[in-house]
Amino acid sequence: MMSATFSVVFRSKIKQKEETILVPTCLRKWFTYKQIQLTYGLASCNLTISYYDERENDSLSIYVHKNVQKELALHKKESYQVRVDQNELTIGPYIGLLLGDQPANYTAAFMKEHYEERMKLQTQLGVRVAAFSIKWVDLEQTKTKALTYCVETKKWKEEVVPIPKIIYRRHLRQDEFNAFKKQIIQKGGTIFNSNRPDKWELHAYFSEDSTLKSVLPETEKWTKEGQLERWLQEKPKFVLKPILNSQGRGIYMITKLKQSNQFLVYDYAKTDQAIKRKLTKKALLRFFHKRKLRSKDYLIQEWISLKKWESRPFDVRVFLQKETTNWQVNGIECRQAQVKQLITNFSKGGRVLPLNEIFGGNTKVKEAEIEQLCVEIANKIESIYQDDHFAELGIDLAFDVKQKRFVLIEVNFRPGYKGLKLFDEDAYYRVAWSPFKYAAKMEGF
Repeated sequence: MMSATFSVVFRSKIKQKEETILVPTCLRKWFTYKQIQLTYGLASCNLTISYYDERENDSLSIYVHKNVQKELALHKKESYQVRVDQNELTIGPYIGLLLGDQPANYTAAFMKEHYEERMKLQTQLGVRVAAFSIKWVDLEQTKTKALTYCVETKKWKEEVVPIPKIIYRRHLRQDEFNAFKKQIIQKGGTIFNSNRPDKWELHAYFSEDSTLKSVLPETEKWTKEGQLERWLQEKPKFVLKPILNSQGRGIYMITKLKQSNQFLVYDYAKTDQAIKRKLTKKALLRFFHKRKLRSKDYLIQEWISLKKWESRPFDVRVFLQKETTNWQVNGIECRQAQVKQLITNFSKGGRVLPLNEIFGGNTKVKEAEIEQLCVEIANKIESIYQDDHFAELGIDLAFDVKQKRFVLIEVNFRPGYKGLKLFDEDAYYRVAWSPFKYAAKMEGF
């Protein structure tokens, strides 16, 4: 099977028939048939091939009718990559960014803030990006309103485009996602990072694995009356953690004060810095009852004795990604809590620093330990959720000073990575660009 990739400009001739495609004679050897399917994302059209002498143009051009250009939303002055594979001509790489359920928030300014640096890849690899919400999609027409990036102007603009075949799920809360996913798969598309299992679900599965069970903190789902009171009685320290929230939102850390009948509560429910509350056992139970936490699905979890650096606790965020079929660690950052704080999240004001600053000469040993554990976790997730597609994970580990080993805190399915840029710019861009490179390879580019 012969195939090749070229960079071309799509043009149109005034008298060209709509059902024809004009291809330079230098490409003749790549076309086996007189008919060809021109594909862009999930949209395609069947065209009859004719050839022309390429010496008529300065650049390599393919001519299609202006209606075909409009149907596929091809920009006249921009160069595209195309892949020829027998009787199919695919335009790409073309990648969808699936945004959330608040389309009013998705503007050119939003895209510039969150994705501008990733668009450097568009000029390097010829990657085309369409960012859209499910609420904008017309599945019947295989089209969607989207924000696309123009290389010439370096600006995002709104236009109607074909639905991309390869879609990178960037927001994790879409009410109609399951139905949308099913229809995309039926049309031959792929969505990666297509699931976000909750913390309790993953904990339950990992608990059944003989290897992973040993790296899990003691955890219960808060469901029963008296459960919290038992933990207060038996554990001098523990954590209340929401099953679905991320970035440290909604966490409560509880420790029993020595020589006192009181408990100190670090309340991260609504603020970046903890509100500290000293409460008796009765007052503490009443406090959580008023907040109706059980109805919000919380975990009760063992307080891990985090290793400290400069008297402040830290944990480790590991970025696992694919560029082909296998997982690879593309970046590692240590996240250190603010002074007098316990939450390490960068979004909560935590500091980031490299692994070698903490572990020094022992860094390579720790990196190998981290990589082995995280790849095992990623492979386990894929074995559990075989109907889903994953290509990016952020795994948070704590180094437990009592057990002298890494312990799993949680798995993130849309990990933030901005902290990497502060000390390892190569890792930052590797993490930023890998999902796009992966999507390009999935499409054959």
